[in-house]
Amino acid sequence: MEYFELGIYKDKLRDAFSQNEDIVSLIMPVPENGSLSLRENFLGGEYDITTTDDTGSTHKEHVVLQGFCQDRPFPCAVSTDHRNLLCVDSLIVKADGRAAREITLQIYVMIHKDAVRLSPSEAESFILKGYSGNRCDMAVQAIGRLLGFTGSTPASNSVAQKSGNLPGLGRLYPAIKDTVTTYTQSNDYYGKILTFTCTDFIPCSR
Repeated sequence: MEYFELGIYKDKLRDAFSQNEDIVSLIMPVPENGSLSLRENFLGGEYDITTTDDTGSTHKEHVVLQGFCQDRPFPCAVSTDHRNLLCVDSLIVKADGRAAREITLQIYVMIHKDAVRLSPSEAESFILKGYSGNRCDMAVQAIGRLLGFTGSTPASNSVAQKSGNLPGLGRLYPAIKDTVTTYTQSNDYYGKILTFTCTDFIPCSR
């Protein structure tokens, strides 16, 4: 076993989250750098950009963004400010000695205590889309919609429906026990932990 599934699972879900307008808006109300795309701001990373000053002169700049969607669930280690965070982690809970047979995926929705309540305009726009509760509740609901758990059958545009085409991602199932629990490891964040299992994922290839 090379445990390749642990990384590819997180990478694919982070990419899917970065392309969902509601998830991005709820977790990242304000981008970190206006010169880069919402996706680049959301995922973070290092980028070389060209800016223009008031005189019309251009300047090249190397920027490092912390991002809002991380591959490890430790807010104090990945954030130096009061930003919200969406983190993913993966565990191999069953294997046959050669390959993974069951993966548990945990999604951490961590909202800073100062951002739990939405502004009136934000709340109105998301309520009109069918969301309810505070920012954390709505983010959980948005993830559920993306993954296809809004009704008896997966949504047609969900990752769960399309996962057969993504290496390492099969159908995700909400965990039978502790499906959604409260994140309590930081006094600065209110959050929820969503747990999923997958047993029919596509074997990963490099």
